[in-house]
Amino acid sequence: YDRGPKFEQYRQLESLKDYLLVAQKRMHAELYARQASSSWLLTEFKQPDQEIILESVGWRIRLAELYAKVSLAESEEST
Repeated sequence: YDRGPKFEQYRQLESLKDYLLVAQKRMHAELYARQASSSWLLTEFKQPDQEIILESVGWRIRLAELYAKVSLAESEEST
């Protein structure tokens, strides 16, 4: 749903520049960034040391930091 109908609606908002999806059960994030041509560029993050940058708001964080207080051990075994 977050990649389909909801994102289709969000894309209509000109003010939306970045759309970040963060997985709950595994270390994984997807960043959709609006390009000058109004197309969207997808960047996937799977490695703990990868840095996510949301240029529109001047925010950056390593993927590992997003999951710092999350226990993924059980979830990873079930995937």
